[in-house]
Amino acid sequence: GNFGGGDGPTQGGGGGGGQQDRRQQTITPVTIKQILSADNSNGDENFRVNNITLHQVTFVANVVSVEQLTTNLDVTVNDNTGTISGALWMSDSGMSDGDATSSASDISKPGTVVRCFGQLMTVDNERMVRFTRIIPVVDFNEITFHRLEVIRDFLRATRGAPGSAAVKTEAGAGMTNYGAVPPQAQGSGSFGGAGAQQTAGAFVGSGLSPAQEAVLQAINLKSSACPQGVHVDEICSEVRFSAQDVRVALDFLQSEGHVYQSVSENHFQACS
Repeated sequence: GNFGGGDGPTQGGGGGGGQQDRRQQTITPVTIKQILSADNSNGDENFRVNNITLHQVTFVANVVSVEQLTTNLDVTVNDNTGTISGALWMSDSGMSDGDATSSASDISKPGTVVRCFGQLMTVDNERMVRFTRIIPVVDFNEITFHRLEVIRDFLRATRGAPGSAAVKTEAGAGMTNYGAVPPQAQGSGSFGGAGAQQTAGAFVGSGLSPAQEAVLQAINLKSSACPQGVHVDEICSEVRFSAQDVRVALDFLQSEGHVYQSVSENHFQACS
């Protein structure tokens, strides 16, 4: 059962609602880290990420705990970027208590992977989600699909839609060219070889620093042999930069959509 289903948010708006109504029904794919760091400085539950107002959000996460109360479920979930809690109200599904209990069992086991829909709110200065729908994930490709959706929306918000003037301008200005190998690394037999002669933070032709480029190359090389993700220790052994430089590079590569955490916070896979 899709507990809380039926009246969940849908992409776009109904007829006659107007542009504002359509915006408020738009679902934005996010990570829990984005939820926790979303700008709420304007108040009024007006959360913003990448200058986009979050009206409805969706994310894929693991169930940490579920507590069934009289009128709702208190659900806590984690997606490897953060942990957040929220309430899923019985009235959202229109079910009787008996039906709600049987459907709740689908998501009550810790570790269950679920697709969540809801709205952000703040209760006693704690950021939470008012869940409108929680659905067990049966095809684990949905995890990768969601991560790609998050990356796509991030790039659209920060660099414009594909083919837009903003993207062409950035490309012409020598911004990040995904998959490109900087001149310093071409013909080098080791990661960070020529680039390591520079500082870890100096930017090269690809728009990445030598440390970032070396880390990305190491992950690309090892990923086929490590389908669960390349461990950070393995990355450190392949590059000529300090563990701290590697961590800083990984944080940047994650934020820019080059890599993502896989089975743990220490395992990484390339997004392409």
